[in-house]
Amino acid sequence: TVAAMLEAERIAKDPSVKGYNDLDELFADLKR
Repeated sequence: TVAAMLEAERIAKDPSVKGYNDLDELFADLKR
């Protein structure tokens, strides 16, 4: 979704948000 992409960009710009090492982890979390 667009919201997911915006969240991904926000997290990418601020690693302290959750500290994903890579986008695979991020999208795995988003799909839960």
